[in-house]
Amino acid sequence: AERVMRQAARSAALTSFASHPLHAFFGDKAAVSEEVRLAVAQALGSYGVLVEAVQLVAVEVPPSVDQMLMEAAVTRLRIELTKRYKAMWAAALLIRTMVAEQNRRATVAAARGAAAAVSEGAKARAVRTGQTVRAELEALTNLTGSLRTSAVELLSYRWLD
Repeated sequence: AERVMRQAARSAALTSFASHPLHAFFGDKAAVSEEVRLAVAQALGSYGVLVEAVQLVAVEVPPSVDQMLMEAAVTRLRIELTKRYKAMWAAALLIRTMVAEQNRRATVAAARGAAAAVSEGAKARAVRTGQTVRAELEALTNLTGSLRTSAVELLSYRWLD
């Protein structure tokens, strides 16, 4: 009977252990121990055995599993670092994009200002030239009237001189 109870307890414990993820054994031993206790108590209850406690003393995994756990932890760290690196560069790209946009706007505003200045200068020169031509025509008209000669004769004389 002892052998049967031992096998029932072992079977119940192993079944309960198998239902937990590996990290639960390292992180929440008390909860795993309580669930194993309940499973073993249920399995041995029909034999009149009362299970008061189950304690997980040491959790040992095969070296290959231990190596895989270490690789998984390192991989998770690398993924986290890569995410942070990606977020950092996304922020840097956003800043560079904003600076480029501000530079573009400043360049366009400066070019528009320069174009407006050239346009206004050209308009002012055109007005000044028009005023000069009008004044010269008025002076020519006054001169031809005072000298009683034609504008053509006066202009011919001026160019021959």
